[in-house]
Amino acid sequence: MSLVTKEDDSIEIREVWNENLEHEMSLISQAINHFPYVAMDTEFPGVVCKTVTTNANSYQSLRTNVNLLTMIQLGLTLSDSQ
Repeated sequence: MSLVTKEDDSIEIREVWNENLEHEMSLISQAINHFPYVAMDTEFPGVVCKTVTTNANSYQSLRTNVNLLTMIQLGLTLSDSQ
C-alpha cells in the first residue's frame, strides 16, 4: 500500500493491530522523510489516581496514571510545514 504524497491532499486513516504493526511502522518510517511534523494522541483505560489541587499536582496525577495504566490507543498525525 502506498503512502499519501505531497501532491495528494487526501487524508488516510489506518487501523494498526499486532498483525500488521511491523508493516505499518515501516510505512510510518518512510513517511517521516516527507512529513516531519508529528502530532500524537494517546488513550488510557481510565483514572486510578484522582488527587488534584494545584497545577503541579495535576501534572503529577496525570503522570502517575500514565505510569500505572497501559496505553490502549495511539493516534499519529504526520504533516509537512504546509
